[in-house]
Amino acid sequence: MNRLKLLFVIILVFGITLVAQESMRGQLFNEVDQVLKKANEEKASLYSPQNYKKGMTSYQNAKTRLNKGGNINDIREYVNEAQGYFDKAIYITNLVKITLATALESREAALSAKADVYAEEPWKEAEEYFNRAMENMEDSDLDDAHDYAGKAETLYRK
Repeated sequence: MNRLKLLFVIILVFGITLVAQESMRGQLFNEVDQVLKKANEEKASLYSPQNYKKGMTSYQNAKTRLNKGGNINDIREYVNEAQGYFDKAIYITNLVKITLATALESREAALSAKADVYAEEPWKEAEEYFNRAMENMEDSDLDDAHDYAGKAETLYRK
């Protein structure tokens, strides 16, 4: 009978711990989860890959620390860092959509025509230029970003 009581207490404590951890996760991650969702909807991983990747690294670090019962201040720091990177990625994404609109339209048209399948070499070269343009946008080098986007656009239209 004592073992049954002990098992019951263990299960109860485990359940309470899980509920508390989920509550804490909600408090800590609610806002960053919303920003991450928006970043994904806006395709920030494509248009601001460096910021998005840094944000995901911080986000994963926060989740790992939470799951391991880490220091709450460290978790908050990672969450805030992640949110900052995601916010920046969204900002860059919106800037890209405005300043490099014709290159993006050309890329979408090439994808619709399955250029990545039927014109692999020009597609790969265009993607290299496109990625360089995105890197330059993240570095606030609009001149080089325009140059690389123009080269990508030309290749997408082939």
